[in-house]
This record gives sequence, structure tokens and C-alpha cells, in this order.
Amino acid sequence: MAQGRCSAMLAVALLVVSAAVVAQAVTYDVPRWTVPAAANADVYTTWAANVSNFLKPGDVLVFQYSAAAHNVLTLATKANYDNCVKTSPLNTTSTGNDALVVKAGGNYFICGIPTHCESGQKVAVNVSAATGTPETPGTPAAPGTPAPQGPSSATSLTVRQTFAAVSVALSASLIIW
Repeated sequence: MAQGRCSAMLAVALLVVSAAVVAQAVTYDVPRWTVPAAANADVYTTWAANVSNFLKPGDVLVFQYSAAAHNVLTLATKANYDNCVKTSPLNTTSTGNDALVVKAGGNYFICGIPTHCESGQKVAVNVSAATGTPETPGTPAAPGTPAPQGPSSATSLTVRQTFAAVSVALSASLIIW
């Protein structure tokens, strides 16, 4: 009887830990933030298409660039993004190593330096409305601190998914046991 209670408590603890790990934000590195060369003009569009299916509210996009030459403006609407409207951004960052939190829905980022956005230095990602931390789009992940370092986004996502699956399987086997 006591063994059954212990197993159940251990199973609950594993579920809580796995839920906490799964809920953690994943960091995605935006390709080097600069005006794309003509031969690579669609670099940001291609990258966004590849990561948009994985993004969740609360995940972090990291923009790395020369702070003397670029910045990152977060825009409220697709129309402002499409037209490179720089006059009323939701947020402006210019550290050269900016970590910005994404929200559910459209997230629009451009470089505010004259002609850069018009030359293709902009990226838009669509984030599914899954559970996560609601944020103002483009909110700095940690104001005044450098962007987080660590494994690539693909590695973080794979580790997170694997840990969650193993935790659930262990919990289920302990409950049955």
C-alpha cells in the first residue's frame, strides 16, 4: 500500500517537472541581422517560414548585429511591416544582441535605419496561439542584459520534446506499477 502511494507521488512529481520543462521558452537565433545581399534577398522570409510552425507565445527571437549600423523595431501591424513604417514602433532595441519575446499572432520586426527595411532587412513570424506567456510583441526578454546563449533552437526544441515524452512515459508506468 505504501509502495503504491510513493509511486503515485513520484509520478505526480515527474509530471510537474516535465510540465515546467515543456513550458520553458525556446530561443531562436534570427540570421545575422543585416541588409541581405541581392543573392540572398529572401533569407529572413525563408527563415521565418521554417520556424513559424515551431514558435509558441513566450519564445524568444535573438537579433545579433552591429549596433553602430542597425537596430530592431517591433511593429504593430502587417501593413506597417509591408510598408516599412518606422514612425511609431511598439518597441525599439539597439544593443546589437537583442532578445525579443514573441506573442501569439503576427510579430513584425524591421531595421529602422533609412533604406534597410526597404532593402529587405525585415522579418515577420506568425506564432500559434498555444499556451504560453502572453507578452507585448517584441518585449525584450531581459531588459538591459545580453541575449541568452545556449544550444540552437532546434536542439532546445528536440531536448524539450524528448524530455516531456520520457517523463510522461515514466509517470504512466509508475502509476500502473
